[in-house]
Amino acid sequence: MSAGVRTPRALANGAAALMGIQVGAAMVGSRYALRDVGVTDLALLRYALALAILAPVALSLGLRRWPFRDLLAVALLGVLQFAVVILLLNLALERLPAGLAALLYTTAPLQGLMLAVALRRERLTGFKVAAAVLALIGVGLALAAPLPTAAGPVPVLAALGSALAAALCSVLYRPYLARYPVAQVGALAMSASVAVLSVVVLAGGRLASARHLPAATWEAIVFVGISSGLGYLLLLWALRHIEASRVTLFFALGPIVALLLGGVLLGEAITPTAVVGTGLVVAALALGERPTRDR
Repeated sequence: MSAGVRTPRALANGAAALMGIQVGAAMVGSRYALRDVGVTDLALLRYALALAILAPVALSLGLRRWPFRDLLAVALLGVLQFAVVILLLNLALERLPAGLAALLYTTAPLQGLMLAVALRRERLTGFKVAAAVLALIGVGLALAAPLPTAAGPVPVLAALGSALAAALCSVLYRPYLARYPVAQVGALAMSASVAVLSVVVLAGGRLASARHLPAATWEAIVFVGISSGLGYLLLLWALRHIEASRVTLFFALGPIVALLLGGVLLGEAITPTAVVGTGLVVAALALGERPTRDR
């Protein structure tokens, strides 16, 4: 493999790793903000800010004509990615610790792998299966927290459903990322979700209360929004250069970050098996990078 091929893959792996870290940090920020703001309101504020990051980048690349079918497909993917995924995840974060919600969301690698194989986008290999399973085991050991009995099954199912929707998006985005600039795909997808969320929030008449939020809550919302815009650029760029199952594998970093930040900032429990779990996650990432014949 030449250096010209290896370098983009290395950069894409780094981008995916940063995206995984951002996912965990954003979950902690979201859980903090959800103390004072509703699930739908937070989703709208989050992605309105993220769109402010993406839009200038997308416009700087120049305008080009898209076939209507591609416009519609990316818009629908955006609604799924930002409206459905985040609404379900916010619902889970209302009742579950950030680390536990992140653990359930990290089933996305295995779900994404199965979806990619079922759609014949990727070839099933032993390394991919072993890496995804090892990552899940490592995250589970790192958190080692039982489900809160008071939470009930709804937030758990919401987190798992959010992971399934995210995995589906990761697989279906790739054809459009091969045809169009990454930032423009992201801006179009996010614009569609912001439009849908705006209608839902304005119809409920709840957004006016946002003016009275505490300063710390606004700081959390701004952090989550800006980091989401940057994280989404990293996600799409990584998906353009490496396999979807490998990108979603880096979601395994999210629970580790959520566990540590949740313990420091929110007072959530940190289990003694965190070090062992972190080691297994790192081993899973290394295993997922082993060269395979399908490359």
